[in-house]
Amino acid sequence: MFFGRIVYREQEISIALFTRPSDKLDCLVLSRPLFYVPDSGAEDVFEQLLFFNNGATEGVHFAVDEPLNTINLVCLRTMDGMSFQEFQYCVENIIAVARNSANRLIPEFGLMRYP
Repeated sequence: MFFGRIVYREQEISIALFTRPSDKLDCLVLSRPLFYVPDSGAEDVFEQLLFFNNGATEGVHFAVDEPLNTINLVCLRTMDGMSFQEFQYCVENIIAVARNSANRLIPEFGLMRYP
């Protein structure tokens, strides 16, 4: 397993590479923490995130990182046949969804940004 970070367009994105035990495929995970899970009203936030995850965010999805208590954007892809253009698309998509979701979720739910 490999862990690292990249900074692209002033956004820090974590990278993990691992081999999936079930089928021995190498996989790439891109992750960008966005917000802290709110102390109250989390159910309403999670309901909105489930709605977004139902196809509204293309190749990325929202996930909760319990140890950090954060809401993250995550992209998981197998490395088999992945081109640089697909990698770049995944990174660009994370950044676009992060910006768009912040514009919607901060005013609506008062979420606090992750640094």
